[in-house]
Amino acid sequence: MLAPGLYVHVPFCVHKCGYCDFNSWAEESREPQERWLRALERQVNFWSKRPETAPAPGFDTVFWGGGTPSLLQPDILERAHALLRDQFLVAPGAEWTLECNPETLDSSRLQHLHDLGVNRISIGIQSFEDIYLDRLERRARRADNLRVLELVAKEWKGRWSLDLMFGLPEQSPARWDAELTQALAFQPSHISAYQLTLTTARSKNWKQPDTDTLLAMFDIAENRLGHAGLAKYEVSNFAKPGEESRHNFKYWRLEPFLGLGPGASGLLAPSQIPDSLNRGRFGAHQKQPDTFEKWENAAGQELAELGTLLSSRSGREHLEEFLMMGLRLREGLDLSRFGDRAQDLGVIFEREQVFGNIEIVGSRARATHQGERVLDSVLQRLFTEIEKIPPTNLDSASFDPIF
Repeated sequence: MLAPGLYVHVPFCVHKCGYCDFNSWAEESREPQERWLRALERQVNFWSKRPETAPAPGFDTVFWGGGTPSLLQPDILERAHALLRDQFLVAPGAEWTLECNPETLDSSRLQHLHDLGVNRISIGIQSFEDIYLDRLERRARRADNLRVLELVAKEWKGRWSLDLMFGLPEQSPARWDAELTQALAFQPSHISAYQLTLTTARSKNWKQPDTDTLLAMFDIAENRLGHAGLAKYEVSNFAKPGEESRHNFKYWRLEPFLGLGPGASGLLAPSQIPDSLNRGRFGAHQKQPDTFEKWENAAGQELAELGTLLSSRSGREHLEEFLMMGLRLREGLDLSRFGDRAQDLGVIFEREQVFGNIEIVGSRARATHQGERVLDSVLQRLFTEIEKIPPTNLDSASFDPIF
C-alpha cells in the first residue's frame, strides 16, 4: 500500500471570514486550545494503537490545516507536534506543512516552526489590495501581507507557498494581473490561485465578475505563472518542478490519509481498517462530528471512532471520486489502476472526447484546456454515464489495486 498522509485540523481563527465555509471559528484565548490538545491526544492515542493506520515506513506527509494553525500558542503547538512524532510512525523526510495567516507570523514564529520540524508553510494572502481584503473580511492589510512575504523570502529555511483569490467583487482582469505581479516579486515556488466561491449566507449578496471575466482571469493566472516557471499541476495550483504539495496530491490521486481534529476528514484503505469492521474493497470515509463539543466528547471513544466516524465506500463512489479529483490534475487519471474495468472508463469518456473536453494520452485520461474550464458540467455528464455501469462490474476485485 502507498504511504498514507496525516491531516490535523486546528479550528481557531482571529476572525471568521465572510466567505469561509470551513469548520472554524474566531477564538484566540488559550483555554479552548488546551481543550483541543487534550482531545487530540485522546484521538492520537486511539489511532496510534492500531499499527495498520500507518504501516511502515509510516505517514510521509503531515498537514496542519484550519482554521489558522499558526494561531496556536507556541507551547501548545510544540506539544501537539511532539505528540504526533512520539505516537505515530512518520517516514524519514516526510513533508510537514502548516497553514499560516500573515497576522500570526514574525521572525520568532518562523524560527519556532523550523525548530519543530515544519518544512513547508502555506500562507493565506488572498489579496494585496485593502479594498478586497476588507470585502473578504481578512484581518491582515496590504502592508501585513508585504511584510510577511518579505520576511519569509528572507528568513524561512524551508519550502513555502501562498494563496491568492480571483473573481473578487468588482475585480477586473487588469487588477488580477497586478495581484499576480505583486506575488511573483517575492519569487515563490508555489502559488494556489483559487476562484472565490460564494457559499455562505454572509457572501451570497456579493457581486462577482461575469463568467467571461472569470475565464479571462483563469487564463491570466495560467499564462503569467507559467511564464514565471510555475507550471499548473492542478486546476488551481502552480509550482516549480519538485515544489508541488505532496500532501494535496494524496487527495487528488485518491490515496489514503487519516484525519484528526474537529472538521477533519479522511480516506482509509481497507488495510488501514481494523478487522472488526466491515473493511470492503474500497475502504472508508472518515468524518469527524460537526461541532467542537461533539468531537471533544467523541475523541478516543472506541464506539465513536470506529462505529460512527467511518462509512464504507462502494465501487461507484470510488469511481466518481476518482474522476472528480483526478481530472483536476494535469497528469490526469491513471487508467491502469482499473485493470479490466478501464474499458468501462473508455466508454464513458467517448462523448467528452468528441466535445474536446477529455483527451487520452497513453494510459492516462485528462481534461483538456477547454475541459478544465467546464469541469463541473463534464463531471455531471460522466456521473450519469457511471450510473449505466452494472454495480457488479464496479465492485470487481480487479478494480483499483491501491484499494
